[in-house]
Amino acid sequence: DGNWIAFSSDRDPPRVSCPNTTAPGPAPFVSPQYPGVYVTRPDGSGLRRISATTEIAGTPHWSDGTRLTFWVGDPEQVCGGGLILGTGSTQIASIDVISGVRETLTSGVGLKVFPRSIGSDRIAYQARDGIGFTRGGTTLAGEFQAPDWSPDRNMMVFHRERDPGGARDRPFQSWPSLDVQFALLRVPDASSFSPAGDRMVYMLTNFGGTI
Repeated sequence: DGNWIAFSSDRDPPRVSCPNTTAPGPAPFVSPQYPGVYVTRPDGSGLRRISATTEIAGTPHWSDGTRLTFWVGDPEQVCGGGLILGTGSTQIASIDVISGVRETLTSGVGLKVFPRSIGSDRIAYQARDGIGFTRGGTTLAGEFQAPDWSPDRNMMVFHRERDPGGARDRPFQSWPSLDVQFALLRVPDASSFSPAGDRMVYMLTNFGGTI
């Protein structure tokens, strides 16, 4: 109804650092993110946390004017890399922001994120092996990321990673540019150029194995 904005943020996280480890996932030098779900009025008033402080939560989506769906999980998964690597387990929850009545819509192991209402009290969500559905329904197998549906639910848009190679496997590669003022260059990971543009530094992560 336009009266509330829902968003996820780590604005109020537990101040916990990740342990020192060479296993895949965040290291102690990385600031771990413990996101929660919040709502606020368009003018910034009425800000409050909707998800519990004992859990992590994200990707909120309105099912109607008062009901919000989002994923929830155990904070222990942050340092274990369960969210970054997609190996953790989360559930899809639904809450009425007026009454506070909450319901957990899914169960079982596996990552479940990006819930979206598709009508008739059914929620679709992204899982590691495809698109899952509440209230029954066969999983739509495939590689789908951040799915969303048109208002009539007849069309789905999604992101797909077409190059699954890790940062260590990606070569420097030039890509065609539609603007002659800009050149496109794919690099292994997060990168930065020197002011002169003749040198570059880039990062190699430990998400694919030990350092």
